[in-house]
Amino acid sequence: MTVRAVPRVRSRALRMVVTTARVALRVLTSRADVYHFHDPELIPVGLLLKLLGRRVIYDSHEDMPRAIESKPYIAGWLRRTIGRAFELVENWAARRFDAVVGATEHIASRFAKIGARAVEVSNYPELTDFPPPQGWTAKEDAVCFVGGINRIRGILEMIDAAELAGVRLILAGRFEPEALRAEAMTRPGWRWVEALGVVSRAETVEVMRRSFAGLVLYHPEPNHIDAQPNKLFEYMAAGLPVIASDFPLWRRLVQEADIGLVADPLDPAQIAAAIVELRADLERARDMGARGRRAVEETYNWTSQYKKLRALYVAVCNGTRTEGNA
Repeated sequence: MTVRAVPRVRSRALRMVVTTARVALRVLTSRADVYHFHDPELIPVGLLLKLLGRRVIYDSHEDMPRAIESKPYIAGWLRRTIGRAFELVENWAARRFDAVVGATEHIASRFAKIGARAVEVSNYPELTDFPPPQGWTAKEDAVCFVGGINRIRGILEMIDAAELAGVRLILAGRFEPEALRAEAMTRPGWRWVEALGVVSRAETVEVMRRSFAGLVLYHPEPNHIDAQPNKLFEYMAAGLPVIASDFPLWRRLVQEADIGLVADPLDPAQIAAAIVELRADLERARDMGARGRRAVEETYNWTSQYKKLRALYVAVCNGTRTEGNA
């Protein structure tokens, strides 16, 4: 595999213009069997490639029209209007691409309903990134959250819950925006926080090794309810029980497999109660983590999804349909 990168631009506005132009120049001067892209701002580039007779796959990692409704950098009164306008454009484009990859069944189904060729390919973890758990002797009196840290992913409620439960909260990730860190530091529970910032994959695994539970407590935003957050499956791969938002889809996954507990993500007291419940019975927590690890080994791993993606590539190149289309 050959990777050809374009220079990174930090500014969101510049990224949408400068990076898009650079990617367009790069792909238009290359010849590939399939062009597979994710960033929504590249939709015009994908359409241009289709005009030139290329094979193009659009990868939808999230339900973007609903995600727009939660974007803090867009004025609240504009979000729904922009989201609806984007959905019209996205749907129109999706029907013209050779296929759409949806990261969840919900996303793939949404595109299939408007006549696009849609396949679900979930973002499950690579097992090679998570070595088998080595027991619980190294566990500390701590829970963890890894990934981008922002308000709607429940950072303030997690800090308050750590204070109520009296446990350390280990954070591995960047505050988004950085100003949120200053607000978080004013809360009484901050004294229980160990904020590591952005860390390597190996350091992330070490954070999970130290913790007795992983938190994934997203707020009930439109784009979260039917999502399958990567970190949920990463905690499972690391052999950690999870404490997750009490959404119907998440509750079913967590409770049917008995891999953790659910709580109202807006209620620090409920979150704290779940933390205390697991801390009070570490043998039960360990068994939940083992079941989660086993579920990833058997089902929720990237190998199973790679096979679907490869089959889609072959079908697109051959001009045939694939099994598993939504």
